Amino acid sequence: MANKSDIKRRILSVEGTKKITNAMKLVAASKFAKAAQAVTAARPFSSSFSYMVEELISNNTEDIESPYLKVVPQEKKVALVVVSTDKGLCGSINTNLFKFSKAFINEKKQLGVEVDVVTWGKKASSFFTKQQVKVLSSKDGLLNKIDYSKASSYTTELSSLFLEQGYDGVYVSFTEFKSALTQTPKVIKLLPFSFGSNEETQVTRIGKYLVEPPLSSMIDTLILKKLAIEVFQVLLDSYASEQGSKMTSMDNATNNATELQKKLVLQYNRARQGAITTELIEIVAGSQAL
Repeated sequence: MANKSDIKRRILSVEGTKKITNAMKLVAASKFAKAAQAVTAARPFSSSFSYMVEELISNNTEDIESPYLKVVPQEKKVALVVVSTDKGLCGSINTNLFKFSKAFINEKKQLGVEVDVVTWGKKASSFFTKQQVKVLSSKDGLLNKIDYSKASSYTTELSSLFLEQGYDGVYVSFTEFKSALTQTPKVIKLLPFSFGSNEETQVTRIGKYLVEPPLSSMIDTLILKKLAIEVFQVLLDSYASEQGSKMTSMDNATNNATELQKKLVLQYNRARQGAITTELIEIVAGSQAL
């Protein structure tokens, strides 16, 4: 059994750890409240805009051409953007995301499709540089301060992959936010433009649209706008998932530290009681010897 001084040091160490995890939980809770509100508020507009673009194209009677509408009968090479966190201590969301992304990559490879990776986040960069996949580029700090203008600028790189670098498709793998306790890894297709990408959208169909100016003159702008909004929504989901998972994991860590501290205090009291008993026995034995 450890002596009292060792146990006391462990108690103090656990107490210090508990203070840190509790502080991190409170910070994450504050950030989570704002992140959850932002991601929930953005979803109706994101879904409605995507639906509108799909309806405009599907109901259009004129001939329109756009490189983003290119039909790829058989994919040969695709790019996968993986959006992770920059920091750890946020539960298992990165582990689950990487496992899900690897499954997607392996599934594509079984179909004879080459998959290259773009990493957004330090954790994704660290993970995929050790894997047997080609990492095209890496970015970090995307979740520090999310705004639409930044998300819009990132679409330039994505459209370049599709239009200029010869990739047949661009996908994004991220963690979809559902609640503080539930975050689910997900892969969606960004390019080329595909119909039915927003199954959850529930908007009443109003028939054919009258478009002015002609749709052919602004189709590329609309598709890029849709892409930027989707990237913005992905970043919001990833950030809310990070803060929700961090808040939950730090709460669990604080509770575990409390339980460990109770066990150590009990162990310390037993050791102290044992030392007192031993001392009394020695005193009694000494008095009897006299």
